[in-house]
Amino acid sequence: MGDLVPIYLVILAFFCTAGAIALAVLHIYRHLLNYTEPIFQRYIVRIIFMVPIYALMSFLSLVLPRSSIYFNSIREGYEAWVIYNFLSLCLAWVGGPGAVVLSLSGRVLKPSWYLMTCCLPPMPLDG
Repeated sequence: MGDLVPIYLVILAFFCTAGAIALAVLHIYRHLLNYTEPIFQRYIVRIIFMVPIYALMSFLSLVLPRSSIYFNSIREGYEAWVIYNFLSLCLAWVGGPGAVVLSLSGRVLKPSWYLMTCCLPPMPLDG
């Protein structure tokens, strides 16, 4: 295809991008309107905001292929931020890092074929 993308593909990509952004903004708005669990919803809103960023950067990469390296860099950077927020959300759901340390204290991971630790010595999970 080279540098030129057929116009019908650009129009289709625009409508898909606009639809994705509209749905994500609506979803974020509804979360902020019913902000009852701020510890969780803070992370959820950050994760949902990935959709507009990803859609817009992908569309701009399609329309402006010579500048796509910059758009892809922004997209990849925000994707890393979303992964961090997802792991933080998972940690918040289980009660925070203190709760995880307390639940694992005194436990030992025994060698197992199922967990692929058969060649390792027993490992304490005391954090």
